[in-house]
Amino acid sequence: MAHREVAAALGIGVGAVKTRLHKGRAALREELAAWWREDDMAATTTGPVTMRVTEVRRRPGDGERPEKTAILLSEEAGERRLSIWVGGFEATQIAFALEGTELPRPMAYQLMTSLLEATGGRLAEARVTRLDDGTFYGVAVVQGPAGTRELDARPSDILNLALLAGAPIRVDPAVLAEASESEKGARYLAEATAYPDDTAAIIADFQADMERTRAEFLRRR
Repeated sequence: MAHREVAAALGIGVGAVKTRLHKGRAALREELAAWWREDDMAATTTGPVTMRVTEVRRRPGDGERPEKTAILLSEEAGERRLSIWVGGFEATQIAFALEGTELPRPMAYQLMTSLLEATGGRLAEARVTRLDDGTFYGVAVVQGPAGTRELDARPSDILNLALLAGAPIRVDPAVLAEASESEKGARYLAEATAYPDDTAAIIADFQADMERTRAEFLRRR
């Protein structure tokens, strides 16, 4: 059934349907992990490594020191981890997806996902392909009526879409080795992991800001 058909049958919003599907897929991955772990580990020795987003961390700005946000990923069938620094907006949207927060209006990534669905397409895979001078690069593997296409994309964008669409996230082994297994990469990972604000705190701050903005708007009317 389409998302709108499920929403009508259950008497809930389309956003709630997508949130429940995302949570269901995540739970299913955990249930099935023991069955495919050994085969998947063998497959990732020469090909892209399947990973999942685990949390968002933030270091608030302080004086001249700017705010920094990072997305943390963990290997599905192993113990390797990866941190990718992203912008505040992108990080907040990923935090929403991780927590299953239903927004009153669709944001940019919800719209992108709906547009893909409406045109008969789907995100088949989000792949981080390259790390060049501290900048990560990726591709969105999209399947649709015209076939399969690989689109150049920022990792922050494709990670957001992958979470909403339930698509697999894969990282090139060379990227993972440079970003998490080297001395410099390990230091960056430890720094990001130690940021004080976690996923829930980022969402709470955003919602508090929205409430303050709404209250200020009503006061000035």
